[in-house]
Amino acid sequence: MRRRQYRWLALGAALFSLACGNKVLKDAQKYVDVKEYGKAKELLELEIKSDPKNVDAYLLLGKVRLMDREPDGASESFDKALILSTKAKGKIAGAYLEAAKTLYSDKDKKGRSGRAIRLYLEKATTYDPDFKKEVAAWALEEAEKATATEKTTDPIDLLSFAGETDADSRKGIGTFALKTAKAYQEKNFLPEAISWGLLAGDMSADVLKDAAGVLRDAAIMLPLPEERDRAKAALAKAFQWNPALEEDDDSFWVSRVKLGDSAMEGAKAY
Repeated sequence: MRRRQYRWLALGAALFSLACGNKVLKDAQKYVDVKEYGKAKELLELEIKSDPKNVDAYLLLGKVRLMDREPDGASESFDKALILSTKAKGKIAGAYLEAAKTLYSDKDKKGRSGRAIRLYLEKATTYDPDFKKEVAAWALEEAEKATATEKTTDPIDLLSFAGETDADSRKGIGTFALKTAKAYQEKNFLPEAISWGLLAGDMSADVLKDAAGVLRDAAIMLPLPEERDRAKAALAKAFQWNPALEEDDDSFWVSRVKLGDSAMEGAKAY
């Protein structure tokens, strides 16, 4: 009889501990939602002291540390979660992806977060390679939203990473980049058109000639002397991707006279 009572007491204690742990995790998540990372870490560290085998507490602590720009501390928390459960891999990948998305959505810090975002995405796709397609889909979605409302090249690095890690996404990225390059060129956003045209050709061989045309046309129209080096580089890439463009009169004049090292010799050749 006493043994049965002890078993029930032990079970009750375990259930009470689980309920408390769940409450702590929920409270910690509430702090995460309002970016009170210090408070969230405090709760989770107390929970781990109380229950050192709480995998979910380690996982959430790792996620919080990622959000708070502590990648080494996050890695330590995730390692402990993995020691307790190898099934934690997918959740760790998800935490890295969510952290990358959070950093990317913070426009005030986006420029300073590029390296961290790439690192987190690399970790996500390393822990779970199935996340590569999700990263590519998210990158395209973000690029479409950004370019629809502003003149920007911010999504290029994100799309480059997606294309580097998921070969199946390269054609879609190249097609989108070419579409954006053409739209920017029509609006006379010439430096940006060149950047998107370069991404298009780098991502998909199917659009090389069209991308070369955008690069050539944008380079020809670039008006400012300080854009000379950019125009020369764009023309060189355009001629590499589509050598026939070099025979065009406008291309010849711009490359040999307007942008050439010796305008006089270029004019004579023309």
